Amino acid sequence: MSCPTCGGILEITQPDADRTDRFLAICSKCDDWSLISYQHDTGAIRLISLAVVTVELERGKPSGNPERG
Repeated sequence: MSCPTCGGILEITQPDADRTDRFLAICSKCDDWSLISYQHDTGAIRLISLAVVTVELERGKPSGNPERG
């Protein structure tokens, strides 16, 4: 699995031994962080880049919330 930001190699860790479906990945090239979620029932893997979330928060727009005008 490669970094969604730069394509670099991801170093994957499991921060919570009780949650075998969630991992943290850090790119060895650009230092971006990603969350990896594994769905046991379907075998699907979801990779969420935290670089996108950071940009949204810096702009004052929490990720996932639509702008209200």
